[in-house]
Amino acid sequence: MRGTSQQRLLNYRIVGAWLLFVAIASWFGVGWIQADEHSRVLEAAHKVAYGFASLPWEFDDRNPIVSMLIGVIFSPLLMITRFYGASGLTEAFILRFVFGLIASTRLLALMRCFHKTGLRQDRTWIYLLISCFTVYGPLFFCRTSQENLAATTLLWAYAIHFDVIDPAASRESRGLDTFLFGALLALTATFRPQAGVAAAGLGLYALWKRGPGVIPLSAAGLFAGLLPGALVDTYYTGIPFRPAWNYLVYALGNEDGGQVWGVSPWWWYIPQYFDSWYPPVSVLAVVPVAIALWNVPSLAVTILPFTIVHCVLGHKETRYFVPMIGFMHLATFAGFEAMERLWPQTLSRFGSTFYRPARYYLLCLVALTLATCFLPLNSSPWMYDRLRQGISSGRISRYTQLADSMSGVMQFYVKQGERVPGPLGNLKAATRLVSSGREYVQGWVAGQDMDVSLYRPIAAACRVDYVSLPEFVRSIFERIEKSPARKKLNMIFYCESPFTIPAQENPSDAKKARS
Repeated sequence: MRGTSQQRLLNYRIVGAWLLFVAIASWFGVGWIQADEHSRVLEAAHKVAYGFASLPWEFDDRNPIVSMLIGVIFSPLLMITRFYGASGLTEAFILRFVFGLIASTRLLALMRCFHKTGLRQDRTWIYLLISCFTVYGPLFFCRTSQENLAATTLLWAYAIHFDVIDPAASRESRGLDTFLFGALLALTATFRPQAGVAAAGLGLYALWKRGPGVIPLSAAGLFAGLLPGALVDTYYTGIPFRPAWNYLVYALGNEDGGQVWGVSPWWWYIPQYFDSWYPPVSVLAVVPVAIALWNVPSLAVTILPFTIVHCVLGHKETRYFVPMIGFMHLATFAGFEAMERLWPQTLSRFGSTFYRPARYYLLCLVALTLATCFLPLNSSPWMYDRLRQGISSGRISRYTQLADSMSGVMQFYVKQGERVPGPLGNLKAATRLVSSGREYVQGWVAGQDMDVSLYRPIAAACRVDYVSLPEFVRSIFERIEKSPARKKLNMIFYCESPFTIPAQENPSDAKKARS
C-alpha cells in the first residue's frame, strides 16, 4: 500500500490495537450465546472433537440445511484444548478469538480496496477506524457465525478481483489471483448460501471484464473451493452438497408460506438499515452509497443482487446482512469522495471542518462502541461454567433449566451429553420456560435470559448461588422497561420448597394477543 512511512505505521498500529480489542471482546463481549450465530460452529466443532453434542435442528441427520464443514475446520482447536483438559469457557474464548483473527483480515482486504478504488491515502486511518468501530465493532468479528466467514471470504474475493481484471498485471500473478478468486467465491457460497448471490454477481462481472480467458483458472478455483464442503457432506450425509440443496428447498418453502418463522414485508430491511447504521449517519450515507453504486460497477453487482434477494425472501434477520458491512463502508467512502469531486466548493468546507477534529469524533465513536461491546450482559457461559464446577464437585447432581432455547449450546460448556443416559444426562430434571408462570421448580435451577425484575421474588424465596449482573446494573435495567438488556439476567439458585417462577411477558406474544 502506497503512502508515507508514518501513515503506514499509523494504519498498522490501528490494526494492532484492534486485535487487542478483539481478544477482550472474545472474552467479555455481549453475544456469547446466540443459537443461530454460534451453535452452528461451537456445537458442530464439539461434535467432531468430542464425539457428542446436541446439534441444532439445522444439522438434522435426515434433512440437514447446514454443512458440517465449519465444525470440521475448527474442530482441531477443540481437540487440542480437550487434550489439555480446558474448560468450555476457555474453549469458547479460543474459538472466538481465532475467529476474530480470521475475520480481522478483512481490514487488510479493505486497505487494499482503498488503494485499488483510488481513495485518498491520507484518510486511510480514518476509514480504517470507522470500519473497525461501526455496526457493533468487535462483536461481529469474534462471533462464530456462518455470516462472519462469508463476509471475510467475499471481501477478500473483491480485493483480489481488481488484479484479476487488471490487464497490466503479470501473467503469473494474475493466474494465481484468478484461481484464488474462484476458490474464495466458492467458499463464500458454502459458508452462507445467500451470500452466493453476491459472489455470483462479482464472478460474472470479472467474466465480463476479462472475457472467456478467466474461465479455466477461476473454474479450477471454484472446484477447489467447493471440494472441502462436498467431501464433508458426502462423509456425513452420503450425498455431496445435500445441505445446500435442502437449504434451498427449505428456504423457498418456508419463505413462501412462513410455516415456521413467518413472512416479513419486502421493505423490512429499509427501516432496519436506518435504525442500525448509526443514525443519523445512516440517513446521510444513502446519497454517497447510491453514487458509489453508480460509479463503481463492481460494488453494484455485489451489493444490489444480495440486497434484492434478501428483500424478496420472506424471513428476514438483520444478521443476514453481515457480509455486506464491509462493502457498505467502502461504498460510503467512495461515494463521499466522488461527491467531493462533483461539488468541491460545497464539500471542501465540510471536509475541512470534519477532518480537522476527526480524531476526537472517532475516539468518541470507539469509546461508545467498546462500552457496548464489553458490558457482559449475556453472561450465559459463566453461568454454565459455574454449573460445571458444581457438577464436577458433586454439589449439584440434578437441576432444572429455565429457557430451553439454549439447552444445546449449554452442553458445550457443561460437557454432559450422549455419554450419560437421557438427552442431557440425569442432571436435567426438566426444561421449562420462564415465561410460563404456571409450573413450579424445586432444588437447583439454572435460568437464562430472564427479566431483571424476576431477581427479587426469586431471591426472596430461594437461595441465589450465582447472578450475572451486579446490583447497581440490575437497578438501572429495572427502570428501563423497553430495554432488551432487561432480559439478559442469568442465575443459578436453590429452592428448598416448590416455587412458581413469576411470568414475564414476551412483547411479541403480547402484541399478537392484542391483535
